[in-house]
Amino acid sequence: MVTRRKDIPIRRKVAWTALVLVLAACVAEGFNLGVGVIERAGWIDTHRQDARVSFVESDNFTLDPTGEFIVLSDYSNKHMATDLVVPVDKGGAWRIATTGGSLIRGMPYNSATTGAELPGTMQFWMRAWLTEGGDGRRYEVIDAGVSGQDSGRMAQMLPELLRMDPDVMVISAGNNEGNIPPFRILEFLHRQPAFRLAIQALLEEPGRADRPLWIPQDPETERITARFRHNLEAMIGACRQAGVPLVLVVEPINLRYTPRPSDPIFHRDPRDLWGACVWEGAEIYRHGQAAEALELLRSCEDQDAALLWIGNSLYELGRYDEARAILRQAVELYPLLRTRPSLNDEARRIAAASEGVVLVDVEAAVNAASPHGVPGESLFVDMCHLNWLGYAIMADAILTALDEHGLAPGFDPSRIRRTVEEVAAEAVLPELGPGASWLEGGRSASGSVPAGGPGDAG
Repeated sequence: MVTRRKDIPIRRKVAWTALVLVLAACVAEGFNLGVGVIERAGWIDTHRQDARVSFVESDNFTLDPTGEFIVLSDYSNKHMATDLVVPVDKGGAWRIATTGGSLIRGMPYNSATTGAELPGTMQFWMRAWLTEGGDGRRYEVIDAGVSGQDSGRMAQMLPELLRMDPDVMVISAGNNEGNIPPFRILEFLHRQPAFRLAIQALLEEPGRADRPLWIPQDPETERITARFRHNLEAMIGACRQAGVPLVLVVEPINLRYTPRPSDPIFHRDPRDLWGACVWEGAEIYRHGQAAEALELLRSCEDQDAALLWIGNSLYELGRYDEARAILRQAVELYPLLRTRPSLNDEARRIAAASEGVVLVDVEAAVNAASPHGVPGESLFVDMCHLNWLGYAIMADAILTALDEHGLAPGFDPSRIRRTVEEVAAEAVLPELGPGASWLEGGRSASGSVPAGGPGDAG
């Protein structure tokens, strides 16, 4: 006689399945917590360099052992200013927090290896002028710039900065834009140590020589602009909800930047990037033959790639207005880390439509301080980072706006007596080459104040 096994009731099957899933989840969470504990102990590091500029994988800030100061977490020590120390209780101090990419971080004056801030950053100039023009109170300027950070990552980090109780929040966005945002589930997974460990084990991280310098540019520029708009609006909303005034910076653009074969972009033959015709025209331009270069470049099939060199050739021929227009087109097509002009226009539109947002147009300030209104090596050290004079102009524009809107209590620019040159000499900043028109003319970027500092009338 054959005995037939009774079918297991469906409810029991569901119960067993649920139990197995719960046990699996507990094991996975236990492993995840274990990896986190080991990482916090300093035995492993699951954070990949590429992910640091796309995701906030861990808290950026933590309390020091005394509980009296906010300092960088171990996670942030590798890509932010390691000397950042903010008192939990600001007392009677006036506190301004600044965030953005490496422009706000102050490269190259903020060391990429040690994170230590050196004289020359925008925050350096702000502290110098606030101290000299202040009423004796303590002025705190927080540098929360992150190299490679775009507006999406800024929006993720902003809540941590707002918890520091700033009196003003400065956001500088535009450089490094170009990626379409990751899925939310991917953002969540990157917060899990076990997931990061798995990625590290399965995918080999490219070495420095193999990592391209430029932010990858998604061809769907409308989606990039829409994401930029969404991120700015989200940050404006967060600041408004926290009751913190927001200063939105329109970033400067180095229109005349010309990549060289020694730049990190050239991991292969430069002619593969622009084509033989454009590269030949670029070489002719580099040899000082602007008219000949212009004639050849205008005959090249790839006119988009030729725009950069056409614009620079026009500049050398003294056709500055034409050069400016062509070079803006070139940046729009090939940003090379720089903000697109269209993104700056978007920031202006958003600020104009948003109550309580103070717009500081650093692009316009740097343009006005540049020879013939076409920014280049007189104020930039590379494709998108300013020299110390450029950062002084940036600080001047921000402090002037704060003063005009009554957002810097106790600050009176008429108290400032030291000139930019004197501050630079005391800080042993390097001499600048010709073309530093802001100093040569003794005027600020706006042309309205002397070189002594923001609003200095005497």
